[in-house]
Formats: sequence, structure tokens, C-alpha cells
Amino acid sequence: MISKKQVISCISKALEVPASKVNDNSIDEDFEKWDSLGHLEILLSLDKILKGKAIEIEDLSQAYSVKKILSILKKNKLLS
Repeated sequence: MISKKQVISCISKALEVPASKVNDNSIDEDFEKWDSLGHLEILLSLDKILKGKAIEIEDLSQAYSVKKILSILKKNKLLS
């Protein structure tokens, strides 16, 4: 399980922005580095914390908003 705070932290580190700039309403277009490579960085970061479980969730590859990522993790019982 991962917390919302940990998800935000993963995204901020992957995109090299302060965590205070990332919130539930953040989308890919809000960040210059959230392109295909940035998205891959986010997924790899989440996968590392979730010990390989994130990579198995196909929907995450199409989740280009924090809200969608949180929703998918919750649906897969990985968000506390």
C-alpha cells in the first residue's frame, strides 16, 4: 500500500518539481517534464515503492493526471 502523500512525492521527484506544486488536480500539461519520459519516470518510481505491482497495472500507462493515478491505485487496492 502507498499513501497519497507518497504518490505526490513520487510524481514531484520524477518531474523534478517541489511536492507543493503537485496536487489532486495536477495534470500532465501543468508540468514541462511530464512528457512520455517523465511519465515513465513516475511509473518506475511508483513501481519501486509498490515492489513491482504498479508495472502490472495497464491503466497507469494512460493516466496523465494525479487524480487518475490515485483513482487507479485505489481501484487496485494499492492506495491507503
